Amino acid sequence: MSDTLARMRQTVAGLPCPAFIGTPAPTIEEACGLTGTEDPARTVAAVQTLYSRLLLEACWLARRGEELEAAEPAAV
Repeated sequence: MSDTLARMRQTVAGLPCPAFIGTPAPTIEEACGLTGTEDPARTVAAVQTLYSRLLLEACWLARRGEELEAAEPAAV
């Protein structure tokens, strides 16, 4: 378990935080609030929360794109 958590932390530590999440954090680790913590429960919960947020944002973007596409006049 500790090896898995260490790999999770290494992965999120180096990933840049996507702009569409709406946080000024430069990395996913900072966006999750994981800097300075070694608590496994907090690490897993933060990564799960971020994963859910990313999925919701991606779905919202896709839906918004469909709405914008539908609102455009048809090309002749």
